[in-house]
Amino acid sequence: MKIAVDVTPILPGGECGGVKQLVLELLKGFSARARDDSFILLTAWYNRDIFKEYEAYGIKQYCVLHETFSADRSSFLCYLSKLSQRFIGHLAGRSVLRKNSADVLFCPMTAPTYHEPGIPTVSIVCDLQHMYYPGFLSKKELAHRNSFYEQLKKKADYIICISEFTRRSVIEKLGISPERVFSIPISVHSRLAFPSQEWTQTTLHKYQLEGKKYCLYPANAWPHKNHKMLLAAFNMFQKRYPHPDLKLVLTGTHMADNRILEDAVAQMGLDDAVHFLGYLAERELSVIWQNAHFLIFPSLFEGFGIPLVEAMQYGKPIIASTVTSIPEVAGDAALYFNPCKPDEMVEAMRQIMSDEGLYRRLVEKGKKQLERYRYEEMVEQYLKVIHRAAAGGTVAEYAEVTGIYHDCWAGEQIEVGVGAGRGKRMFTLRGTIPEWHPAREIKLKVTLPDGRKKWYVVHKHEELTMREYLSEQAGVMNIAVSGGFRPDNGDIRTLTFLVDEASVINTHGGTKIYEFSGQRR
Repeated sequence: MKIAVDVTPILPGGECGGVKQLVLELLKGFSARARDDSFILLTAWYNRDIFKEYEAYGIKQYCVLHETFSADRSSFLCYLSKLSQRFIGHLAGRSVLRKNSADVLFCPMTAPTYHEPGIPTVSIVCDLQHMYYPGFLSKKELAHRNSFYEQLKKKADYIICISEFTRRSVIEKLGISPERVFSIPISVHSRLAFPSQEWTQTTLHKYQLEGKKYCLYPANAWPHKNHKMLLAAFNMFQKRYPHPDLKLVLTGTHMADNRILEDAVAQMGLDDAVHFLGYLAERELSVIWQNAHFLIFPSLFEGFGIPLVEAMQYGKPIIASTVTSIPEVAGDAALYFNPCKPDEMVEAMRQIMSDEGLYRRLVEKGKKQLERYRYEEMVEQYLKVIHRAAAGGTVAEYAEVTGIYHDCWAGEQIEVGVGAGRGKRMFTLRGTIPEWHPAREIKLKVTLPDGRKKWYVVHKHEELTMREYLSEQAGVMNIAVSGGFRPDNGDIRTLTFLVDEASVINTHGGTKIYEFSGQRR
């Protein structure tokens, strides 16, 4: 079986958060355990180097996004994120999966961008934070997320969630049937080693942490990570309990909000007590974990919370928010507080610093809780879902049509793709040839999903009317159109006829599952 994995959204550095580590560890596990499978990574010009090491495992790359816009990666990604599903497909080239003989598409970064009808698709959903905290996102980013989650609902045959909390959210918020949604907890903590004494001394000296007792919060400075409230609580703790010499260490990729946080630390007079280390390589991160006193985790929203499990691995007690997936992941190995109440955060810090019995109990409970997270089991569960999708074919019902532009012109190739459905689907296409069109007639060669072929010829002053039934199975109907022309106004398209209607109806329930909505200029 050949499995295509879309890794195009993964960026160098730590901008993608913990999900990047999940993807990298899954690929290692796939290559080691899936002996009868082959893998191809759909990569981009800005991340090919990340995946070079996987070529040694027999995992190949297929670059679908080339450096055609600018050397400025951030500008390119900003542009790319705003493209609709349809235009991303045209940008990257159609039939990427079929060209590579893929049996199934795995989308670990959620969006089914390179989905092709008839090829099963499995996506990971980490969280639906935008539906709980829309105010944390710009209107454009919110619209973008809502758009690709609509595509996810239609095109992903199976969805893997990183916690049971996320699974319940997907079922409730997206209205996806429970049998299409699975929960597989993250287990990537074993990638972090236990550092040598020499490397420990080097790293602690580098970050000026030698001999210091500190609590750790490893998180990018996204709004939902709640850094501002943490700093307010830490300031209160320093003033109320000046004797415990406790420092706060913050790690994570430098972002726009970091400057705001650094200014707040200066205004509070905490420059000597708060350490911003930035994004750390795993070798350095292991040292910071090994020498931390405890993990403080004040996040407002988590789909999982990888640092919770990392703390258990290094034998560190946890004080954390009692919200979203955090109690599910940490269980009784954490002391909880309300993340919106700094007084509760301060009290939790006081208890963990003063109660040695509590400290030891949380460490022991963390060791037991850690037994739930086994890397080999995680990899096996992922492969099981992916194999199930490939063996059972598509189960998602959707319809999409490409080759018809928003100004109502049809191109030389029209594709009608449908997912699995109950009952037959009927495709309707109506159109006309303008009077000034240079061709007298156009010809349409239709190849149905079952391989049968039909031909249509339409002359000027006639209306094209096509009605074709599609089977219940997922597949693609291809329409090759001849008789087009290339405009002399700089438009690079080959145009054939003007579309008045294009729709797909499920005849079982009479519901319209696709309808073209263009506008003539």
